[in-house]
Amino acid sequence: MKIKILEKLYIVVLFAVLAGCDTPYGIMREADISRCPARKEVESLLLSIPEIQTVEYSQQQGGIPLSVKGHRRPDIVHTYHYSDAANVHGTLQFVVNWSDAVSYSQTLISLNERPPQKWIDATLPVMMKVEELIESDLGITNVSTSVTEWERM
Repeated sequence: MKIKILEKLYIVVLFAVLAGCDTPYGIMREADISRCPARKEVESLLLSIPEIQTVEYSQQQGGIPLSVKGHRRPDIVHTYHYSDAANVHGTLQFVVNWSDAVSYSQTLISLNERPPQKWIDATLPVMMKVEELIESDLGITNVSTSVTEWERM
């Protein structure tokens, strides 16, 4: 009898957790890269693209990894939101982990609904241009060749 009650309780809790989840829709492009560029380099690069009019920067502390040797230094997340105030809406992130490994990502994400097609059509070419400039202007190689794209539409 106890097992049946626990099974039912487990199912109820599982449904409650799943019902509260938001589903992301949109585009994500990501890659592991060799270094994290300086803030001024990234802002200058983004503002050199004609389709980008505004850039907002923030830095956050990520999660604190736990390993066999104990806690590690938290990730450092550098985030740049860029837009043209109309249809370009991108987010560029560089995440530096405890071992100084750097991951790069660009996203155009909406929760529980697909981003407008005109945003996707305007932002995706800008994302690719950003990747080209990271390679050519900042000297960080293999961004465009190692990037993986995730799409949920």
